[in-house]
Amino acid sequence: MTIRGEIDLKEILNDYSDEIKQGIKKSQQAVADDTVNELKASSPKRAAGGGAYAGDWTSTYQRGVMIVHNAKHYQLTHLLEFGHATRDGGRTRAYPHIKPASNDAAKEFEDKIKDVINHA
Repeated sequence: MTIRGEIDLKEILNDYSDEIKQGIKKSQQAVADDTVNELKASSPKRAAGGGAYAGDWTSTYQRGVMIVHNAKHYQLTHLLEFGHATRDGGRTRAYPHIKPASNDAAKEFEDKIKDVINHA
């Protein structure tokens, strides 16, 4: 192989790598947005018209990772997901809403990554 051929191959691989990276970043954002919408819909609400907890789900991009979190009521996520002890010795009901959304996001992201790689 000549030096020119090596440079061409390197450019082709760099272009392919950049295309994959861009596709992954777009997929991350799309899956995060879908997960936020799913959590807003499936999160428990106190009463009709309520839902401050449900409405505060958002996503943030940090160091190459999309983080889906509850911006204002983050303290409630674990308590609502798993239930908690009450002061009279009982337990509250668990409202599993994060785990199903997480499982759906993982499956969706896997499918999107496969599509990115297959269409690159």
